[in-house]
Amino acid sequence: MADWYDTELSEITALTRKGESQPYTQRDMHAFRANSRQLEQFLDGDWSSMDDEIRERMPNAHKAGMTYDVIPLVSRFAHEIATLYNGPTRRVFSPNEDTRRDVGRRLTRDEVQKLREVYRRSGINVAMHQVHRRCTALNQQTIAVFPAGPRKVQVYACSPHDVEFRAGNPLTVADVQSHAMVRLRVPQRSEDGEVWWALATFTPTDAYYEIGGRKVPIYGDADSGDTSHDFGRVPLMTVRAPGASPPSGHYFSELPEDMLTTQLAVNLAMADLTWGLQFSWPEVIVEPGAEGGLTQELVEGLPTGPNIYKALPGAGSRASVVNKQAPVDAYLRTIESKIRHFAIMRDMSPDAFAKHNTAKTAASRAFDRADREATRKAWQTTFRTAENDLVALVGWVLNGSGLVSVPHDELRVSIDWQEWEMPADPLHEAQARALDYASGADSPFRYVMRRDGVTLTQAIEIVRRNAEETRAAAALGVDLTGNMNRAAPAPDATE
Repeated sequence: MADWYDTELSEITALTRKGESQPYTQRDMHAFRANSRQLEQFLDGDWSSMDDEIRERMPNAHKAGMTYDVIPLVSRFAHEIATLYNGPTRRVFSPNEDTRRDVGRRLTRDEVQKLREVYRRSGINVAMHQVHRRCTALNQQTIAVFPAGPRKVQVYACSPHDVEFRAGNPLTVADVQSHAMVRLRVPQRSEDGEVWWALATFTPTDAYYEIGGRKVPIYGDADSGDTSHDFGRVPLMTVRAPGASPPSGHYFSELPEDMLTTQLAVNLAMADLTWGLQFSWPEVIVEPGAEGGLTQELVEGLPTGPNIYKALPGAGSRASVVNKQAPVDAYLRTIESKIRHFAIMRDMSPDAFAKHNTAKTAASRAFDRADREATRKAWQTTFRTAENDLVALVGWVLNGSGLVSVPHDELRVSIDWQEWEMPADPLHEAQARALDYASGADSPFRYVMRRDGVTLTQAIEIVRRNAEETRAAAALGVDLTGNMNRAAPAPDATE
């Protein structure tokens, strides 16, 4: 069979009419999974693969004992981008798409409290933060929700190298719930640093662990042997980075190989520089004269150091000092250039990696803030969809446990994240907020709600309490203007 892109459309039509094999495209899944695994390792701070990279690219230096040195570029990038779940979140659960209209049955107060307790006990914010981090480095995560005890679930995310699938409808292959079968690698047992792995298999009708040739049900009684489920489709979900839609006919999005190659280039440059610096010491070279008289043993026995005068035996013998200098500046310029171009192509200021914020102009800060805000809004759109997919899975798993009953088919969740702001001039920020308050474009309550990730009622209470404390401080004569240059009051003459 020929490659699709090497075949003319007229030839494809002719082959189709004859009923012969049609051209196809193929992704190198071995290399794809290897790159996926290496990106995840770099994100998690596992640099063991760098030893193999040095062995392959610098075999002579590796034999001589060269070791790797690293700059954690991938994890730093994730730290800068994955900020949605760093602060508190505010979720509003409802079975209706529009929570402002009373359409259909509403969630009862008891059901809402149960969901909030499940989310708190299950550490959903922590799990979603990890999903966000991994999506920044690998563009995609496949997520399962496992039962984990009374009113508790386990959100388990898999990177592409830990997922296998068999597509159902090729036109909807990007939707994991349309697949005929999906397998995830999951830990079966862990002891003292050793992990035994098993496969979790999901189909539209069954879900089970494959352990020792047996099928152990994931949902329901593990001893019953009944692996069936009633979700109606594959009970998994997918989260993808903004703009990281997979190519046609594929489930996995392309990996950010620019991130991988930049990380490798920076690591190899650091390793080479560190290795070269180990040999940047002065060497004494002794050249024997025409009459000889110098032996290796004699040269090695010559005294060295300050205030020492040497007389070399043999007429014409000479001694010189050779100092090998490693090209440190050239290496550092190359490393900085790699990082700078990577950041620029990712709509980030290179200062995010260098922290040279004091050298930035106000205009530069404004553009940086605009880029960050656009990136954050794109991720918010992604995770609003992900949160609704997740709450449906969580509700279904809870219903299957028999301990909590919620209408999972209709569950919706509206989520707000704590407002994130780049450091700026506090005076100008306060003046801009005051103008917004005066024009009605914003209010102190809404600002506190965004800043602290609280409800509007809680924000009103916070502002009311702060205002009372401010009036009380003013009544006591406390200077609230922040003017540190005011003269101190004259002492009371009666004291």
